[in-house]
Amino acid sequence: MELMRKGVIYEQRWFGIHSWISGFVLVFGVFVGLSLSFLFSHGVSFASGSAKVSVSAHVLPRVSLEVAYQKREIHLTEVDLARGFIDVPVGTVLRVRTNCSSGYFLSFLVSDDFVREVWVMESGRVVVISSGVGVIYQPFLGKGVEVREISYRFYLRDGLSVGTYSFPLRIQAFPF
Repeated sequence: MELMRKGVIYEQRWFGIHSWISGFVLVFGVFVGLSLSFLFSHGVSFASGSAKVSVSAHVLPRVSLEVAYQKREIHLTEVDLARGFIDVPVGTVLRVRTNCSSGYFLSFLVSDDFVREVWVMESGRVVVISSGVGVIYQPFLGKGVEVREISYRFYLRDGLSVGTYSFPLRIQAFPF
C-alpha cells in the first residue's frame, strides 16, 4: 500500500510498457535496416519504381497414418493349432495421407511371442516378416486419402494352447 502511494508500482508498470515499446522499435529498425541494405547491395534503385523479389519454399515430406480398423484379438482353435497358422482376412484398414511423391513405407512390428512368422498381404503382394520387424514400400497414388486393406497369415509357435491372444502387430508409416 505504501508503494502504491509513492507511485513505485505505477512506475514499474510504465517501465515494463516502455521496455516493450523500445524492444519493438529496435526490432523494427533492425528489420528495416537489413531490408534496405539487402536492396541496395543487390543494385535495386528506388528511382526505377520496381524491384524483383523471389520466394521459394521447401515442403518437408509428411505421412499421416490412421488405423481405421484393426482386430484386437486373435482366437486360436484346435484347427489353427493343427495347421500351424491362422488367416486373418482384412485384419487392418488404414487411411494414409501423404505429400511424398516418392512414396512411403509401412513398418510392421511383431509384438507378441505366439507368432513365429507373419505374412502381410496387401494389394496382391505378400511380405514375410520373420525377424520381428518388416517394411513395405507403398507408391504414391497422387490422391488425398489412400485406404489400405491388409490381411495376414500368422504362423504359430509350437506349444500354444487354444485361446484368445492380443493382436500381435503395431504399424507405423514413414516418408520415403
